[in-house]
Amino acid sequence: MARFGTERSIGGVSLHEWSKGAVGGFVGGIVFGLVIQFWMPEDVILRAIPSLYGFSGPAPMIGWVFHLVHTTLFGLIYAKIVGYDGLTKFANEPVTGAVAGAIYAYGLMVVITVIFSLAIFAGIDVPEELPLPYLGMISYFGFTAFGAVLGVTYAFLGGESDRKTL
Repeated sequence: MARFGTERSIGGVSLHEWSKGAVGGFVGGIVFGLVIQFWMPEDVILRAIPSLYGFSGPAPMIGWVFHLVHTTLFGLIYAKIVGYDGLTKFANEPVTGAVAGAIYAYGLMVVITVIFSLAIFAGIDVPEELPLPYLGMISYFGFTAFGAVLGVTYAFLGGESDRKTL
């Protein structure tokens, strides 16, 4: 499809690239959320995430909404990071995009685990059976799935060079 005019950007990243990051983060978040929902302690989505925002008791819908908001924001950060010269071509190919997404997700895993651990000390309602810091195999699998899906989705949505501007 031909486009007219110049491409708009925010922070040096085109709106198309931001959109790819947001969609990739959302889709990856669904996959990651399913891993959390079915293989991690059930209270992560039901209690822990909602309690970060002041909700008490089981609140699965609130947990899912905030989880998807988080992963969409993480997708936007990914778009900014891969927007740097030298990384864009790597991120716009499905296989290398999956690798880039997984590497990015491992970095997120470390940061989020530290924040999650600190939140527990601040009195957030977290399942007692969740060991801290929680870096178990299911966590690695969930973050890997999130990152790979984010990267592949980002790549499949097309790069700047795939679009024509008139």
